[in-house]
Amino acid sequence: MNGVELTRERFTESEPVAPSGEGGPQTFTAEFTAELGMHEFELVLDVNQNITEQREDNNHAVASYLVVEPYVAELNGPIETTRINPGTTQTLSVQLTATGSRTADWTLTYDDSNLPEDWTFQPSSGATLSVELTPELSQTVDFDTSIPSDALGDESGVVSFLLSLNDDASVNTTLYVPIEVFRTRGLDMVGATGLNSSMGQGRPGTVAKSWFMVENLGNAVETTTSITWTAPSWGGSPSLHDADGNELFSVNLQPGEEKELLAYLDTPVSTTIGTSTETTLTMCMGEWRRGAL
Repeated sequence: MNGVELTRERFTESEPVAPSGEGGPQTFTAEFTAELGMHEFELVLDVNQNITEQREDNNHAVASYLVVEPYVAELNGPIETTRINPGTTQTLSVQLTATGSRTADWTLTYDDSNLPEDWTFQPSSGATLSVELTPELSQTVDFDTSIPSDALGDESGVVSFLLSLNDDASVNTTLYVPIEVFRTRGLDMVGATGLNSSMGQGRPGTVAKSWFMVENLGNAVETTTSITWTAPSWGGSPSLHDADGNELFSVNLQPGEEKELLAYLDTPVSTTIGTSTETTLTMCMGEWRRGAL
């Protein structure tokens, strides 16, 4: 075993087996200490090659033997994070597998105290939390998760599971499963005409102002991660302002909120009346971006 000789047996007589004879298999016993882990057993016949044979390749055999704890189990949840649309119910499955060497009774418990208060989490109809687990035969327990229709896209929580051996609660395993609201993201900007463009006016030597509106189309609070402008032909740097004229360097929007904004651009004194310029504003919120003007 594992390169160490356990025993050596000598057989003085050996009759051929069927169909050439009526001899039976020769057997012997060797004892070893079953330590946890993988062990390799090797059986060698005619160690000193005293017998002349037509075939020598069948005098050697190797087998592996895995020693495990009698009572061990594991829990497996969804591979990807569970994301649920507001106002819907989704089933979450937990897989239970005994990885020890013996069949036993186990009990699965769960703790949903880390979910938002208005969420519901419970075993699906017909689900059994006390199960008999046979080694390497997985069983699945389903749970229903319901999220209210007014849940925001940035809400989330965690459910913890504990699988315990009925005869000894100290033999157990845990699993933590995150659950999130399916987050939608979107940003819209429109000018006075309802299109994603706007036109403003300004006299030479004053500030030209252009009005537009921005709306958060998603179901979570959003904050701009960047605000950029393309260079206008008049030169200068456009700036973003609220309806009161305060300059903004970022924009915060609640789900579904609309906000009136103004684009400012200094009009050079040398500008000829009737001429125009343009610039493109790009606002980014997370991975979403929108351009206007």
